[in-house]
Amino acid sequence: MMTILAQFLMLLFIVGIINSIIGIFKIRKVLKEHGDDPNIEGIAIINGEVQVIEKDKKMQSEVVIAQVKSDCCGKMIAKNDAYRFIIDGTEHYFCSWDCKEEYLVNK
Repeated sequence: MMTILAQFLMLLFIVGIINSIIGIFKIRKVLKEHGDDPNIEGIAIINGEVQVIEKDKKMQSEVVIAQVKSDCCGKMIAKNDAYRFIIDGTEHYFCSWDCKEEYLVNK
């Protein structure tokens, strides 16, 4: 014979499984409705509700990639892709590790 605690835990387990299945069907429905829309970035579940996350059109058009000049070869590179080093208290940007090494040798 199961104790009351075991029965309660079994009930919680079954309710959890049922809620998970319901959530999966909600997500599946939203994905079917918006599957072909290129402006959809993803979905989110907030307070039990499935919501669609749309791409921000303003942010896409206003994104500017900062460019910096390599201190060795003078090549323009994206700031995010540059090798950054502080040498003698000054920040320097390089397009590659070899470029940095060459700069240090010729300095």
